[in-house]
Amino acid sequence: MWMNKIVILVLCLFSGFSLFGQDKIFLKNGEIIKGKIIQKTDSLVVIKTQRLINNETIDLDLVFYNQKIKKVEYTMVKKEETYVYVDLIGGKVIKGRLISNNDDGVVITDIRGSDIDTLSLKKRQIKQIRYNDVDKSRSAFFDVGFLRGGALIGAELEIVVNQNMTIFLGAGFRGYAGGLNIFFKDNFSGFGFKSSYIHQGYGDFYSGSILSNGFTYKSNPGLTLDLGIGYVMNTGNYNYGGREFILTYGIGLRF
Repeated sequence: MWMNKIVILVLCLFSGFSLFGQDKIFLKNGEIIKGKIIQKTDSLVVIKTQRLINNETIDLDLVFYNQKIKKVEYTMVKKEETYVYVDLIGGKVIKGRLISNNDDGVVITDIRGSDIDTLSLKKRQIKQIRYNDVDKSRSAFFDVGFLRGGALIGAELEIVVNQNMTIFLGAGFRGYAGGLNIFFKDNFSGFGFKSSYIHQGYGDFYSGSILSNGFTYKSNPGLTLDLGIGYVMNTGNYNYGGREFILTYGIGLRF
């Protein structure tokens, strides 16, 4: 008999610890249900919880209708694990915590910039769901500024290859360039590595050709900065002070 009580006590403690910090449903009758909310609609909430039945801890999916619920609390967990960006067909972006995602649609809560507690969206309303702040709708950027496109004043057209890479072609006043940007994080922005071929001047005004490698910073959109080391591959009417390696840099605006 004492053994059974000890087993029950241990199971209760284990259940309590396993549910600690999880979602909670506060019922109007005073009862608190702990677990993981797996679905929430305009009429009901489904929570996965545990119950001790015949000395065994059983996983259960319990359904509660909204008229019996006083309030719902969600666990505070890591931002990147819970918050999503829902791109709607009309162009609006909604950021919130994903509760459920099925064939009918999605349900999100903790909506940023809104007083709405919970929002249900149908699949026909949704363009895509992003689990981090990645703008997949962009396919190209235009970078304009000083020492861009192999020229004193020029521009570079960036073509998006994937979330970590863009290739670019540029031109300006007596120069052109081409190369690639490899970003350290997703969303083809922030800090990254830049490799480029720079051709300065044309014909009688040809100065030289440079292969440059270095670092870049690009906003999405906004300020852009480059800093690298260039290897002088060829010279024309300018010998770059007789140096084989030179400092390369640039500043611009990305659109």
